[in-house]
This record gives sequence, structure tokens and C-alpha cells, in this order.
Amino acid sequence: MQQRDLLQDQIEQLGRTLGKLVAYLLQLQQTGDLHPGLQQARQETKDRTGIDLDALLGRPHADLLAYATAHDLTAGHLDQLADYLGRLARLAAPEERSTYLTTAIHLLEVADERSQTYSFSRVAAKTHLLALLR
Repeated sequence: MQQRDLLQDQIEQLGRTLGKLVAYLLQLQQTGDLHPGLQQARQETKDRTGIDLDALLGRPHADLLAYATAHDLTAGHLDQLADYLGRLARLAAPEERSTYLTTAIHLLEVADERSQTYSFSRVAAKTHLLALLR
């Protein structure tokens, strides 16, 4: 029972940290200092959550599923991470945007698979990300 409580606390902490990182990105967008901020945001993500975005970007579905399983990422975490990557795509250089967006879409697919549920919000998020790819 204590192990479950500890795991729940860690899950909630990861969710809060991802939320703070999104707020940080929004702040960067307002200042206009985007490209150096992108590298800093990726490093902050790794330092605060242990999630290495470089290990996720451009990876196929199977690799993302394995990463999510190894790091005990829930569907909610993956939703937040996909949103985060979508926001990072806006900061990325034009030649890198599609990698961020495609990875975000794949993360949403992994979230569907891990949750074994159909989510209208995920469908809307995928549609939005696909529109940004075009």
C-alpha cells in the first residue's frame, strides 16, 4: 500500500513538473528568445523529470511505447508530454518542427494504447498537430 502511495505521489509530481515546464515555454514565447530557450527547455525537462526529449524525438512508435513503459508514464503524462512537444515545435527551427510534431502525434497514439480508451481530447490534439504539419 505504501509503495502505491509513493508511486501515486511520483506520478502527481511529474504532472506538476510538466505543467511548470509548459508555463516556462509560454514565458519564453512572450520574451521572443526562442531558439536558445528551446535548448534550455529540453535540458530543464531532463533535469526535472528525467525524460530525455532527445531519446524521444524522431523515434518510431515501438520505441516510444518501450520508453513510456520503462519510465512508468501514464496516458496523462503522455498527453502532457505531447502538448509540451507541440509547444516546443513552435519554438524550433523550421527544419525541426516536423520532428517535434510527429513525435507528439506518436506519443498520443502510445497514450491511447496504454490507456486502452478512446479520448476525444486526444483525437482533437492529433488533428491539431496534423494541421500544423501541413
